[in-house]
Amino acid sequence: MGKHIKILLIQKDIKQVDIARKLGVSNVAVCNVIKGACESRRIKWAIARELGKKVEELWPSSEKAA
Repeated sequence: MGKHIKILLIQKDIKQVDIARKLGVSNVAVCNVIKGACESRRIKWAIARELGKKVEELWPSSEKAA
């Protein structure tokens, strides 16, 4: 799933570091959420928002975001 999200970010010219800065987290944290190495509803929601998608579209196994 992470590769699909990375491709979408590249297609929309969105950098992981820019999402990290907006959220006040590290680029590693954003990368780990994309790869599925850790969970963060807040980071998932921000990535989905930037991509114009729902969290469930990017991470089908995720609980519905609040």
